[in-house]
Amino acid sequence: MELLCLDPVCDPDEVWFRIVERVTPMERRKALIPPEHQLNAVRFA
Repeated sequence: MELLCLDPVCDPDEVWFRIVERVTPMERRKALIPPEHQLNAVRFA
């Protein structure tokens, strides 16, 4: 959570805040990792 100090703009009893939704890399892995058929890999036997 981030609290912002906006003294010249706000009343003394006013609070501003920002909510950010965060996800783990595994929750967005489809956006991070291309499909297997688009990957280039070298396999050694």
